[in-house]
Amino acid sequence: MATGSDDPVLAGIAEQVEKGNAPRTKALVEKALAGGCEAWDVLNGGIMPALRILGDGLKDGAVSLAEVMISVGAVKAGLSVLEPLLVRNIATGRDAVVVIGTVLGDVHSLGKDLVVTLLKAS
Repeated sequence: MATGSDDPVLAGIAEQVEKGNAPRTKALVEKALAGGCEAWDVLNGGIMPALRILGDGLKDGAVSLAEVMISVGAVKAGLSVLEPLLVRNIATGRDAVVVIGTVLGDVHSLGKDLVVTLLKAS
């Protein structure tokens, strides 16, 4: 599955997410950041393209739910490195409360986690 990224590290992140390789995903995210990539670029150029491919594959029946669930671990590993960088520059002028959740073990927990990270960063 091709992601279309010109950056070999970002393409590698996408590939490892698709394969569900959490340790390798985390290592490549760290490598991309150490190489000067911005956290948002890693998210948008490495993790998100893989999620789109997996989502399309799930919809078309080319990817099983089990494969997606394995990839969730890789996404979470990558986000564990990215999230502190994405949310560190939050303006503290006003507080907002957002309540979000999923049923324990629901396949939508990854989407919820992404929304939470993006809300924290915005």
